[in-house]
Amino acid sequence: MNKRGQETRKHIKKCACSLFAEKGFKEVTMKDICEVAKLSRGGLYCHYESTRQVFQEIVDDMTREQDNEIDLRIERMGLTDMNLMK
Repeated sequence: MNKRGQETRKHIKKCACSLFAEKGFKEVTMKDICEVAKLSRGGLYCHYESTRQVFQEIVDDMTREQDNEIDLRIERMGLTDMNLMK
């Protein structure tokens, strides 16, 4: 995916995340995301098939960020996998 596509997906996720927080997952529609993200339905469906897919990618991103933060903190503490196993 090119940089523009990546930026569009990032924008969609940011808009959708706000909607999910405000309305709850079950109440958000693809139409809602289109309106907030200022995209046509075709533009949105080019990137995502459903609200579930958008939500899942947001969760995956958050999980990855948490994993990276944990790894960084462990590294800063000077711990290794071997030390953690003891």
